[in-house]
Amino acid sequence: MFPNEPHSFNYLRYAKADELRKEEKSIPNISIRNLCVTLDKRTFSENYQPEVPCISHFLHDISFTLKGGNTLALLYTKESEMRVLLELMSNTISQKYLISGILKNNGHEISMDKFGDRVAYVNADDTYPWLTVAQTVHLQSLFVASDRDTFKNANTIERVIQALALSPIHNFLCNELTVAERQRLKIAKQILKDTDILLLDNITKGMDLYDMAFVIDYLRDWAIKLNRIVVMAVQPPTIEILIMFHKVDLVTHDYLTPESSLESTNRIKRLTEIWKEKAVDDEYKMELMTDELSPKVHRINRWRAALLIYRPVLFLS
Repeated sequence: MFPNEPHSFNYLRYAKADELRKEEKSIPNISIRNLCVTLDKRTFSENYQPEVPCISHFLHDISFTLKGGNTLALLYTKESEMRVLLELMSNTISQKYLISGILKNNGHEISMDKFGDRVAYVNADDTYPWLTVAQTVHLQSLFVASDRDTFKNANTIERVIQALALSPIHNFLCNELTVAERQRLKIAKQILKDTDILLLDNITKGMDLYDMAFVIDYLRDWAIKLNRIVVMAVQPPTIEILIMFHKVDLVTHDYLTPESSLESTNRIKRLTEIWKEKAVDDEYKMELMTDELSPKVHRINRWRAALLIYRPVLFLS
């Protein structure tokens, strides 16, 4: 699909995020600063017992800035922490959390409730099993409301179905679909809302590598062409998947002191630079096709483990 760069190997044949162009025009810009989320689990009677642990920490000091055309890979160590962040941003959170932090949209501070109105969220819930793909998409188009009227035309809706490779199965019942097909259908339903921001749970879980790359490429193309923002929880199996995103953030509760946190962040940045350099060499190319991994590839895997274990909240542009 895209030519390889000299002296590099990309066996998926998808472009890196920085290889794609987008037009600079009026685009949405969101900024989250120092977001902390905790939960007070005490009952009414336990409020008067100081020895009872009172606070459960979920997120600490989450910060990132995104603008239209950006795709953010949201790495995580616990599904509960990742899901709290996505449900908080989409205003679908079910429990009472203690929230602090600053959220801005185009430079103006707004509440989480108002921010949630600008968001579509592809969650972990399944689709209704006894409707066909076509029925599910067209019913969704009747229930959503958009100021842009982008998807009021039947031909436009059909193009979304085609772009997500749902046309061959449009008469299938949802319970007959594969995991990848169900997830693409869920994406189509939320795309029809035509919001500025699209959040996605880890819908690539259970997909093979090429289905995963297809979904990410579609979302990236959609974001760039329409100046939308995509935040996707993901656990990328290869560096080729990771570099398809414009930005990467790791969501985990930070138990480190500020000094330790800074040292850990710098350390991981150095490891990441080495990882990027070595993960695309010829030896890595050959070892991907075999079951036996060389010592160099084992070292790459250890760097990946370090990336997930030691880094509190790392934001890479």
